[in-house]
Amino acid sequence: MALTTVRRTPKLLECDPMTLVACIVQASELGLELSGPLGQAYMIPRKNKGRMEASFQIGYRGYLKLAYNTGLVAFFNSRAVRVGDFFQYELGTEQFVKHRAEASRGAKITHFYGVLRQKDGAADCEIWTLADMEEHRDRYRSDKFLKEKDKSYRGPWDDEFEAMGCKTMIRELSKRAPLSAELMSIAAVDEYTERGFATLATAGDFAPVIGGEAPPAIGLSAQPETLDSIDAEMKRVALHGKAAEEFMGSFIGPGGELTEDGAQEALKELASMQDAGE
Repeated sequence: MALTTVRRTPKLLECDPMTLVACIVQASELGLELSGPLGQAYMIPRKNKGRMEASFQIGYRGYLKLAYNTGLVAFFNSRAVRVGDFFQYELGTEQFVKHRAEASRGAKITHFYGVLRQKDGAADCEIWTLADMEEHRDRYRSDKFLKEKDKSYRGPWDDEFEAMGCKTMIRELSKRAPLSAELMSIAAVDEYTERGFATLATAGDFAPVIGGEAPPAIGLSAQPETLDSIDAEMKRVALHGKAAEEFMGSFIGPGGELTEDGAQEALKELASMQDAGE
């Protein structure tokens, strides 16, 4: 499966071989299929300190498999809504999603949504518009530099846009669903990997990326929950891009590590800032 993946994405041949091995090992540890018809996991080429390396990213079917493996899930899925479909939803304490697929597969996508129902009756949902998903793709795709450099390059967001959109919905729910510590950690770190803020070496490893260049992977010391809070606060104050990188750089330790204490200091500083609209 790894050989097939490399043949489909020749840019992976330019990557450090050890990063390819790391991706294959992690897929094996999680029991996920790399690329292939199941779309459970992917190897994405990216540039790090001037060299090419492969990064591991989980597909939405991979998230579903890990979630169902917990034995706590009654229903967990994500779908795209197209022009012509019947679609109603409401968020809040009485949230619901009603979707009846009536359009052809070629119709334009209007929304993405994810729904989770646990065996104990707890339920949650996430809804994004097509514009929300396209903005997320254009801003955070980890292979963006390859797309900008080579217009003919095609990554998962190009060939599997619907699947990647569904994966994003599943990941958003996985981050806040109390299913398993492993799933929540993978979801949080995978998001930071996609955003170029972290490299994913193993399910429990986290390494901060400043200015698009990542140091070697280090043990996770800043908790995923803290990183999620930092991300939410950055959105609140509209801190992103180079400004966000410079801000976080002041909390990185001399060894290139973002500790839990450093992350808490960053969170405290962000909390003292005014909302972007004020």
